[in-house]
Amino acid sequence: MGQAGSLRRVVNPRALGSLPYKPTLVRASTMIRFVISVMLLCLAHGYAQTGPQPPCGMDPVPPYPGLDSSPTVTFWSESVFGRDWKPPACTGWSEVGFSSLITTVARFRYTSGAEGLLRRIGAVSELEGMRYWSTTHKQCRP
Repeated sequence: MGQAGSLRRVVNPRALGSLPYKPTLVRASTMIRFVISVMLLCLAHGYAQTGPQPPCGMDPVPPYPGLDSSPTVTFWSESVFGRDWKPPACTGWSEVGFSSLITTVARFRYTSGAEGLLRRIGAVSELEGMRYWSTTHKQCRP
């Protein structure tokens, strides 16, 4: 009785055929269905996004990255939201729809204060005449 082999249970392979299901097959197929369902729900949640949301009273979409992380750039096209998408009221943008919309969100350190930052942002107006690709006109524009 004190032998190590005395606790083994011998199963007759023919007895498994009388079970209403094969335990390993049912568990595997149930697990596969569960994993696929979770993946589809995650995809649906990602596509259910309502559009860009500036930080005016709500959490911004896309969210701000960490201070030392790269900026987050997101591209939306008309096909994602349809022609009648309307931006949040806090943007001041009253027209409905767009052909392309790009948002860039970031956090960064800047030691020159708010006035210096505004001057730096305003310097973009010095780029007049710089060529860019127009998605609306499908050509380079000055």
